[in-house]
Amino acid sequence: MHEPPTPPRSDAAEPVAPGLVLDIGSALKGVTMSIALQLDRRLEPHGVTHAEWKPLHELCERPRRTVAEMAEALGISPGGMTRTLDRLEEKRLVDRVRSREDRRVVTLAPTSAGRQAAAAVPEVLRHVIDLHLAGFERAERDALLDLLQRMRRNADAIARREQRG
Repeated sequence: MHEPPTPPRSDAAEPVAPGLVLDIGSALKGVTMSIALQLDRRLEPHGVTHAEWKPLHELCERPRRTVAEMAEALGISPGGMTRTLDRLEEKRLVDRVRSREDRRVVTLAPTSAGRQAAAAVPEVLRHVIDLHLAGFERAERDALLDLLQRMRRNADAIARREQRG
């Protein structure tokens, strides 16, 4: 008979109450979904979605990368990255370029329209985040960022432990 896996060790002073677990999870998911929805609405005139802007931005910052390099850099499966890049290519925001040195290698580069779309993203992101932080004092914004960064470090540590087995 299988025993259930041991829950991950927590350094929290006390366990999180079940009701709070649901509240935190629901709040994080709700905010994430709202940000994605608002980004999609505001990025639509620029021809990209919330799922496409990050790969496009990455290619503008570091062009001539392969699909595998992009997938690893963004923490996305190679299949998911290929589908996203296919959409960006259909929109003529990204070109696939075959290497002259090794014809088996295909790299990616933003088109001029892709660079233009990517240039619009930072202002849209700022606006959407500002909408979600309306009414927050500077200290509250800083505290929220600190807490979220701590949660992210915990998430990264969990992933590293799981990779080690």
